[in-house]
Amino acid sequence: MRREIAISDMRFMINTGAAVSKEEIASKAVSESSTIQIQYAFLTNEDMKKRYEKELTVTDADIDAEISASKVKISDPKTDREKIKKDLEEKKLEKIKNDLTEKINAVASTGGTFGTASAILNGKVSRSAPFKIGESVKTEGKDLKEITAISKSPVFSDKCLALNINAASPVIIAGSGLYIFTPVVKSYKTETPDTEKAEKLRQSLASENTIMITRNLLKEMNEKSKIVKNLKTD
Repeated sequence: MRREIAISDMRFMINTGAAVSKEEIASKAVSESSTIQIQYAFLTNEDMKKRYEKELTVTDADIDAEISASKVKISDPKTDREKIKKDLEEKKLEKIKNDLTEKINAVASTGGTFGTASAILNGKVSRSAPFKIGESVKTEGKDLKEITAISKSPVFSDKCLALNINAASPVIIAGSGLYIFTPVVKSYKTETPDTEKAEKLRQSLASENTIMITRNLLKEMNEKSKIVKNLKTD
């Protein structure tokens, strides 16, 4: 009986925490009615290195100057100089990235077009698959793959709906290269859903919240739990 009461109390607490507000229902209704598609350009680090090969060249004089300026102690001339060379190449690549980012962001800040920004980046241009507000951005075609660098970017979440069609976004700096994007399809409804639709959305959101709360609760319990093994010996 004590166990049943404890379970009942826990369910009550979870359901209370899973309550859904009118604002959540309204946001969900907008998301459900939405269709978004973006065009994006991506310049990989590898393509950048090939394109700016001359600018990235590090000479022996560059290495000597770095050793002198940084007062680096050389213990193994061959390996240490190679490491310094790679560090200088990375610094030069970072400068090229920063220069491209600055130029493109200047275009984006004045409401410039994606075409103008894309010409500066000069990367591969593609379109995403259509998606709803809140969903991840995926590549177009049969083999849908999430474009994590865009989906997880604060630049994307802040700018996607705010941008006009074909307006350039600021640069998204990813570990693999540089991205820019623009919305080419941006459709959603802001009308208040009717009573029946609102109730369905409320139930769906409450179910999602219940699952999330339960998972988080169990995760915390698992992380703080201990396993004690009482071994029997002869």
